[in-house]
Amino acid sequence: MPQQPRMDADPAQLAVKAREVADVLKALAHPQRLLVLCRLSAGEANVSALQEVLGAEQAVVSHLLAKLRREALVVAERRGQQVFYALADARVAKVLEVLTATYCEEMPR
Repeated sequence: MPQQPRMDADPAQLAVKAREVADVLKALAHPQRLLVLCRLSAGEANVSALQEVLGAEQAVVSHLLAKLRREALVVAERRGQQVFYALADARVAKVLEVLTATYCEEMPR
């Protein structure tokens, strides 16, 4: 059974949490950023792999990743000449899992 919101909590704390959730949802509301996050929910990826998913130029992907890094939704790890990106927050992975199950299950593979 889904956990019910804690409406008996301190209103100031609820407001802080609501702002935090709204910021995450705002980041997810952009189609290309959502695609990047969905791809990263399957595992880490470099810019080339993300370019394939988006069908976009390297500059576009880099811009999206910079925004997601500023929002603390992705982290980067340099390995030699390549940078690999991963989701930074397990809570975002859970949200993406629910979105995928709700909206993408019936998509052909």
